[in-house]
Amino acid sequence: VEHFDTAEMLLPGGVWLLNTPAAPDTVWDKLPARTQRSLLEKGARIFVIDASRVARDCGLRGRVNTVMQTCFFAVSGVLPAEQAIGE
Repeated sequence: VEHFDTAEMLLPGGVWLLNTPAAPDTVWDKLPARTQRSLLEKGARIFVIDASRVARDCGLRGRVNTVMQTCFFAVSGVLPAEQAIGE
């Protein structure tokens, strides 16, 4: 997010999923102003996870993509959350 406004192409009311080690209650202040503006303008639903920590805690060290994929399906509505987690 430091180099690109990843929220710029988000559709209105879209979902923005961020992987960061920062605590959820501190993330907003760490985002660049342009990203904050885009998220506000789009009325985005924002989800924050430390996928590295989750992967490590679940014995999946190095499998951040596995955690992020599960999160994507859970928050996007592409699959029911229970099915996404089960898969």
